[in-house]
Amino acid sequence: MSVLLYSGETWAVVKQHISPLAAFQMNCLQRICGIPLRDHVPNVDILNRCNTLSVESQLQGKRLRWLGHVFRMPNDRLSKKLLLGEVSGLRPPGRPRSRFNDVTLHDCQYCRISRPYRDAQDRLLWIAKTCPARTYLIKSWKALLLLSFISIVQASPSQLHNRTLLVCILEWQYLLLPTNTAYATDVCCF
Repeated sequence: MSVLLYSGETWAVVKQHISPLAAFQMNCLQRICGIPLRDHVPNVDILNRCNTLSVESQLQGKRLRWLGHVFRMPNDRLSKKLLLGEVSGLRPPGRPRSRFNDVTLHDCQYCRISRPYRDAQDRLLWIAKTCPARTYLIKSWKALLLLSFISIVQASPSQLHNRTLLVCILEWQYLLLPTNTAYATDVCCF
């Protein structure tokens, strides 16, 4: 899949592009697993059996990872200027073609990221928010604990007792967060 999706983080894909890629992926996975076509195994079962993500999820994860990387770049970098720049002139009549910014905006809405530029400045927060498509990429146990800590901090106020208890355990046992970090101050403000 890595050869098939090479530089996929820069693609402005639509359903017409994803359908043949997904069909190719399923065909390859069925051959690898030895599943004949006549068995009619659902695609979700094949993906779970192979412990992999769909093409659409992989592309979304690549786009969001690259978007966060570009947002953290200095303002004078060409990649950032091109991503945030606007083209003057009118678009042709009819339904406009999807641009890369449109696709990444949809990806951010899907992951419930309301302020992508601000959230991307904090790398661990960005990973936590784009986690549904990239959970398997986080190898470090400290990063996993920090991601669970961030999700607890963002929990609802009705879960305050459990959240405070787990935050204290994480800070005490693993010493992940010193008291001067933004996450620790968020917890103290409850």
